[in-house]
Amino acid sequence: MRRALLLALLLAVSSPAQASGLRVLGSWTLSPDTSFDVFSSTDWRSDLDVSFSYTFLYAARLFLLDVEGGYRYTTRIEDTLYDLYSTSLDGHSMYLGLRFQARIDRPYIEWLQPYVRIDFGWLWVNARLSRASMPMTDRTSNGFIYVGGGAQVTVPTSFIRNRLHIKATERFTLGFTYELGFYQPGPLRIRLAHEASSATDAEPIPVGGFAMGSLDLMGMVHSFGFVLTF
Repeated sequence: MRRALLLALLLAVSSPAQASGLRVLGSWTLSPDTSFDVFSSTDWRSDLDVSFSYTFLYAARLFLLDVEGGYRYTTRIEDTLYDLYSTSLDGHSMYLGLRFQARIDRPYIEWLQPYVRIDFGWLWVNARLSRASMPMTDRTSNGFIYVGGGAQVTVPTSFIRNRLHIKATERFTLGFTYELGFYQPGPLRIRLAHEASSATDAEPIPVGGFAMGSLDLMGMVHSFGFVLTF
């Protein structure tokens, strides 16, 4: 009962949605799966993450609740298998989630905004094993969940208006963000098969594909990037 009353009170003193946010992050993921070494000479996987959020609740002018959606691109990773065959891996993902953020509208405090977020999405991966005459590829996908938290360091709105003399809305600001999280996709079952040859190529000897097992790209994620709210 008390929880319901507290929630009702927060909703009663909430301000209407006032801001949208755009974030561009560079992310680095540590994948403990040793089979990932087939595609990567290091354990780190780099990503480019672009997301857009919309604040639909600003409770007691202290806490913001955002819905966000985004796109993540896993940059192309290349290595060699048995020092003979070159390999590569790249991926794309889309996600939708919630962001819970604290923001105190007070001088010298509003620039620091801690937050936590949870996202659900779907990942598509392209794997390739190259040979001189018979390149092999696979396309696979699976769902994922991501949970993370961090802090935004933004330029106070008063500084933008008074010192930089930029006409801005009440919530316009820009800054940087750092985040630490955990990324958990479903296992990706890799089965390589020969690429379709062009009409001018000689017809290869028919050979079936082969399974390379499952690839687990879960791991801790470090992200650092740029944030703009308006």
